[in-house]
Amino acid sequence: MEKKDNFDELPHIILMVSDNQIDTRKIERKLMDVTTMNTRFFSSTSVKDALGHIVERKLAVDVIILDLRLRGVSDPLQLCRDMVTSAAGIPVMALDSDVDDGREMELAVKAAGAADYLSRNRFDELFIRLNKLIHHR
Repeated sequence: MEKKDNFDELPHIILMVSDNQIDTRKIERKLMDVTTMNTRFFSSTSVKDALGHIVERKLAVDVIILDLRLRGVSDPLQLCRDMVTSAAGIPVMALDSDVDDGREMELAVKAAGAADYLSRNRFDELFIRLNKLIHHR
């Protein structure tokens, strides 16, 4: 009897790092509404706490969504570089504020090591991008 691969049946773990409760709840609700994506959603308000979830709880995170506009962060690109380095192989999707030309920031965060970039005004693309990151690791 051939053993069936159940990768798509396992929940995919998404960890969001944001101190913006509105965005966090919005993304969590949208993930719960999407029945084609079997996910577990965790959130943290700081990079330190997020890394604690990964290390201490041995949380097998598939994707990290990183809010570049955390309170107290003066250099969002350095925040991105630090998270990418600390997350050791976990794809990081950088989330940024609505900007006139997000293309420049998208190129900058990808140069800093992020796997993807999403502007808050394009939440409709979130699931397509998460699916790509999860299935193309």
